[in-house]
Amino acid sequence: DMETGMRGFLIAGQDEFLEPFVSGKTRIADGFDELKQTVSDNPPQVERLHETQAIINDWMVNVAEKAIAMRREIRDVPLENQKTMMDMVEYVRLKEGKTYFDSFREHIATFISVEAELMDIRQQNADQGATNTKLTIYLGVGLILLISMAFAWFFASSIARAMRQGVDFAEALRLGDLSKRLSLKRGDEVGQLANALDGAA
Repeated sequence: DMETGMRGFLIAGQDEFLEPFVSGKTRIADGFDELKQTVSDNPPQVERLHETQAIINDWMVNVAEKAIAMRREIRDVPLENQKTMMDMVEYVRLKEGKTYFDSFREHIATFISVEAELMDIRQQNADQGATNTKLTIYLGVGLILLISMAFAWFFASSIARAMRQGVDFAEALRLGDLSKRLSLKRGDEVGQLANALDGAA
């Protein structure tokens, strides 16, 4: 946009054509500041942005503003003292701006390439983190299930053992054997039943 505005002014000599150039100075400065903030945790990328911004600033000073000043001279200075449009054409033919923009594009391409690689790495890390989280959840749930099953088996076995002892005791009573004793040290209903049967015998 800045270059388009500058070229429009060089052809027409009217200041309104410079609006994209003037507003572009602020926009590009703000854009670089925002990018630097975004990648502030990556010093090489911040330095690359400093270098890229310096290229554009050099283009503005050494090419654009010089050409704008020449066009103003052609427009405003008395004819006998001024440069001519042919001088302007010759200056544009030097293509000094191309050198700056080629370097600018190279720096931006490198910056984008590095950011793309970092994005891939961040995505891989995020995917790995998500996978690890899922694995941890699955292992945790599996462990809880195993522990729950172990407790259930322990309590079921404990109750079954007590019930077997109670059945054996009742069978002995039925056969008239009063020598057996049923003493289950349990505080639950099974223990209360065993104590009642033992007391009745």
